Amino acid sequence: MRRVRGTEPWFRPLLPTLKAARPGWELKEAFLFKGAAHARYLVTEWRNSDSRIDFHKVMWRGDGRARLRFLRLYEGWRVELVPPSGRPLAPGEPPVAVLYFASGGSGAWGYRERIVLMARNTVDITPPWAGRLVGVADLDDDRHFEVVAIDGRWAGYFHGRGSAGPHLPVILTRREHRFAPACRTFPAVYRRRVQEVRSYVHPEDEEAHDVPWAEAMAGELLADAQIGAFAEARAVLRTFEEGAATSEYLRPETWKTAIADFGAVLDQAERVPNVACPVSATESTGGHAGWEARIRSFR
Repeated sequence: MRRVRGTEPWFRPLLPTLKAARPGWELKEAFLFKGAAHARYLVTEWRNSDSRIDFHKVMWRGDGRARLRFLRLYEGWRVELVPPSGRPLAPGEPPVAVLYFASGGSGAWGYRERIVLMARNTVDITPPWAGRLVGVADLDDDRHFEVVAIDGRWAGYFHGRGSAGPHLPVILTRREHRFAPACRTFPAVYRRRVQEVRSYVHPEDEEAHDVPWAEAMAGELLADAQIGAFAEARAVLRTFEEGAATSEYLRPETWKTAIADFGAVLDQAERVPNVACPVSATESTGGHAGWEARIRSFR
C-alpha cells in the first residue's frame, strides 16, 4: 500500500472526476493496493462532517489511460485505514485493508474494525460470528496476523452505561484462508487482560462492591475460562460470591442472578474443555465452525 495522491501520472487526470462524483467531500488520502492476480485497487479517504472510504479497481483503456471501477464504500462519523492495511493476514494471501470505525459516542459497539481482502472485486472477510473486532496484530511474531474480537454478550450486564462490560476477548488466527478461534494458544494475552482489569479497580477500594468491581470479577472469570483455566475461574466466582454477600450497592437478587448466570457459563465451558475458546464455543457440541449455535445470553 502506498500513497498515490499527486505522485502517479495516471491518477492526476482522474481527480476531477472523482471529486465531481462526491460534492461536498474533501479528499484526504488515496492509497494504491497491489491485490491478487496482479490487480490494483485505489482506496480513497474522504471527509466532511462524516467520513467515507471508497474502493475502486484500477482498469486500463485500450489507449493506455487509467479508469476506475467503483466497488464499495464505508461511511460513518469517523472511518479510517489502520495497520496492517496493505499487508496479508497470512503468507501467500492477498493484502487486506483494515478499517477502523468510531461512532463518537460511548456505546459498547461504537468502536470496531472491519477487514477487506484485496481480491476479485474486494471481499469483506470480517467474521460476523466473532463479535466486535477491535484489533489486528501479530501476537506471536510468526508472520501471521491474529484478529482480536470482543464477545459482547455480557456488555451492559451490570449497568446500562455506554461502554459497560464485562468484555470478553476472542482471538482468531488466519489459516488456509479461514478464521479459526485460538484463545488457548495465547494465554499471556488473557493474563495481561486480567492484570489490566485489576489495575482499574481493586477489591480493597472503598467502593469495592460497586459496578466496576463486579465487572472486573466477571471479566476475570470469563478470561480464565476462555483459556481453560477453570480452577482459577471457580476461585474468582467464589471471591465474587463472598464480596456480593456484603454488598450495599446492588440489590441481593441482582447478585444472586449474576452468580447463577456466571456459574452456568462456567458449567457450559467446562463441558467443552478441549476446544480453542471454551466460553465462546457452541452450546451443544463446542464446535467452532462459525459459532452458528451461540450459547444463550445471560443478561
